[in-house]
Amino acid sequence: MPLTDYGDKPAVRAKITRMWQAAHDAGRVQVAAVRASDFYGPGVTLAALGEATIGRMSRGKSAQTIGDPNQPHSFTYVPDIARALILVADGGDDVLGQAWHVPNAPDRTVRELLTAFADEFGVNPKIQTLPPWAMSLLGIVNPTVRESKEMLYQWDRPFLVDHSKFAARFWNDPTPFEAGIPATADWYRNR
Repeated sequence: MPLTDYGDKPAVRAKITRMWQAAHDAGRVQVAAVRASDFYGPGVTLAALGEATIGRMSRGKSAQTIGDPNQPHSFTYVPDIARALILVADGGDDVLGQAWHVPNAPDRTVRELLTAFADEFGVNPKIQTLPPWAMSLLGIVNPTVRESKEMLYQWDRPFLVDHSKFAARFWNDPTPFEAGIPATADWYRNR
């Protein structure tokens, strides 16, 4: 998506991007950005696929989500982010001044992924979705919910990340969900 000044969080992200790009272009810093979609993996709790979804499901409770769980979405496995950070850091001068999107396993819906996690835990895939009107009410007193409502556009329609530039320069073998889901479920079971 193009940089935007609409909304608090997107505006801050755009401002930071413009700052590092200008500093790089002026020769003050050598920088590259590694970007990931919504992430998941062992140790991840504060994410869409974190404590409110996977953690609750690991305890036999309903996963709590926002948006439309039937929309396709890109998710990045945290160990793949680490791998990408190292490669971009060692990538040479040709990677500098650019943003690089970490490869993701083929896009799936939140419902498909939570169903796969439920299978790992041996529980029924119960999913509760917080409606936007409830987010507005809760957002009055809860800044995290208020921020999530602002970012709802990522969850009520397809949210697909194009990592083709990264794949052409570095690698394109992201961890498949068939490996990432069991590893993440094991972490939640054993923490």
